[in-house]
Amino acid sequence: MNRNKLLIVIFLISFFLLRSMQIVIAEGDKKEPVKKPSPALSQEQVDKEQEQVNKESETTSPTPIIEIKRLDTEEPFYSFELRDAEIKDILRILGHDYNLNILIDEEVKGKVTASLRKISLEEALEKIADMQNLLLEKRGDIIVVKPNLIKKIFKLKYISVKDIFPKLAEKEREERKQQREERKDEKSEIEEEKGD
Repeated sequence: MNRNKLLIVIFLISFFLLRSMQIVIAEGDKKEPVKKPSPALSQEQVDKEQEQVNKESETTSPTPIIEIKRLDTEEPFYSFELRDAEIKDILRILGHDYNLNILIDEEVKGKVTASLRKISLEEALEKIADMQNLLLEKRGDIIVVKPNLIKKIFKLKYISVKDIFPKLAEKEREERKQQREERKDEKSEIEEEKGD
């Protein structure tokens, strides 16, 4: 008899605890906790708590997505769906899943958002690398990925080094002056030797 009473007490306590806890409803990527108001809270307190929950869910960033699928075509075409995906993760997954040897420089950083359809792996890699200003170098069976340090080279017309780098121009003048003095010293030594 005591055992039955104990079970009933445990059941009632469990019931009331579960009733006062949060219920979490998952919608896609977001999880928005919804609180059931307890009778002790006023409507104003419930509204404040719900507003706080809404603010917290707005500040969370969306979950990164990396979906790469091979299409059922004669040629090897793929479909890419990327959202806020780290470039290193994308390259690592491509290397692992499609048997590519990829070396990634430690300075390669950035996030990619892209939707590519009916594209080859090589073309997708090139497009993603261009978008992130990366350089792809093929060395045998290995693809090396590193930052593209040289963006563009411009030929400057009607401007001299002196205008751009005054200290460099001054240093260059000093070096020329020193070379002239060294040549004069050599000539004078040669003339002294001839005179003896």
